[in-house]
Amino acid sequence: MSQLRIRMAEELRLRNYREVTAKEYLYAVARYARYFMKSPDELGKDDVRKYLLHLADERKLSFSSINTACCALRFFYRHVMHSPDLIEAIPFQRRRSRLPMILSGSEVLRLFECTSVLKNRTILMTMYACGLRVGEACRLKVQDIDGKRGSIRISDGKGGKSRYVMLQNRLCEELRFYFKAHRPDKNGWLFPGADPKRPITARAVQKAFDKAKRLAGIEKPVSCHTLRHSFATHLMESGTNLRYIQELLGHRSPRTTAIYTRVSVQAAIKVESPLERLMPQQPRNEESLLE
Repeated sequence: MSQLRIRMAEELRLRNYREVTAKEYLYAVARYARYFMKSPDELGKDDVRKYLLHLADERKLSFSSINTACCALRFFYRHVMHSPDLIEAIPFQRRRSRLPMILSGSEVLRLFECTSVLKNRTILMTMYACGLRVGEACRLKVQDIDGKRGSIRISDGKGGKSRYVMLQNRLCEELRFYFKAHRPDKNGWLFPGADPKRPITARAVQKAFDKAKRLAGIEKPVSCHTLRHSFATHLMESGTNLRYIQELLGHRSPRTTAIYTRVSVQAAIKVESPLERLMPQQPRNEESLLE
């Protein structure tokens, strides 16, 4: 391992970056150096610009992938190289505003019915019932489940935030059934992976989702993260206050949560058109249509 990589890893640990994020940043800087076949401390503004254009125009990476590379390079040049002038040469891409795809209630039920493996079905149900990100569901521990208080503690969510979400009767029953069948370690992971000392992987959950989606005949371009979007949208449609939804999702800003007001079809249908107020419905003389 090079001295620069060691220094960057140390800086990430000092700032308490999550292990997954640290690995992504180290990998992104390594790819940057490999593209030019030079050490990154030998590269400058023009090289950064050329590399980002390569990611966008030649590799055609997604917005999130390019911005991960930008974050990694900005971290490297700020905290390892101490070069603020280079940071200004690393612009973030503008986010395209896209509405998330949503599953209907009947599609969610079909998805669960087509998930034959108990562990997979239970974790997908937990994600939908509580609006969890896949990583949050994978990292749940048995101790996080509080049946008496009717809550689940989400530790180390996005941005290092923790929060509580509801544990209601239906999910509680499913978890009890799962406990009896799998007997997870009381001090361990709720959904252990092939190695019981480690949690199930996000990739394993996504594969289970994709298989159930195929069997359920759902053709929408959705992923297991869609369960979180569907949770929020279905709460919105049932009249739940936006502030509560924000807390349950763990969003810092209400503007992030407000996107679900744009995808809630039922809520939109209930909005009264101004025409209805201007022209209340009145009996019509059908003969006048013939005039």
